[in-house]
Amino acid sequence: MFITDQRNLSPVSALHCDPGQKSWLLCELALSRPWFLVTLLQSDPDDSDCVMKRTLFASSIEQVAAWAKQGANGQIKFDSALIVTPNTTNGTSTWQMEPLASIWSAEEPEGLPGYPVDVCQTQSGARYVTSIFGCPPEQLTNYKLRHQFSA
Repeated sequence: MFITDQRNLSPVSALHCDPGQKSWLLCELALSRPWFLVTLLQSDPDDSDCVMKRTLFASSIEQVAAWAKQGANGQIKFDSALIVTPNTTNGTSTWQMEPLASIWSAEEPEGLPGYPVDVCQTQSGARYVTSIFGCPPEQLTNYKLRHQFSA
């Protein structure tokens, strides 16, 4: 989720937005949690040589996986995904953005309620877990590959 208000409305919003859309100069992240920066390629139906990169900020790994699995769907083609993690997730002193290598599903260890857990693995090998119990990836079981991104 993002927070902003009318003071941050871009003065040129109407020039490059479709009806009903607005562009903003500033927004605040409402939650300090991992986000995903996804790039899609959109081709012009009237000109196959014209391809526009669309960059989207998503909060859901399910949405990222859906875009990645759809492949080339009509005029939209998945290009890349990055995970954006706060310092509390990545163990550093600042936010980091890293290319995703894969998305896994896993299970909580014995003795904890069986909530579904997603694991995002970066190209450098770092693993980020969505466990509400804070389980490290080493304690999870029954890993299943959901999506492998091309390098």
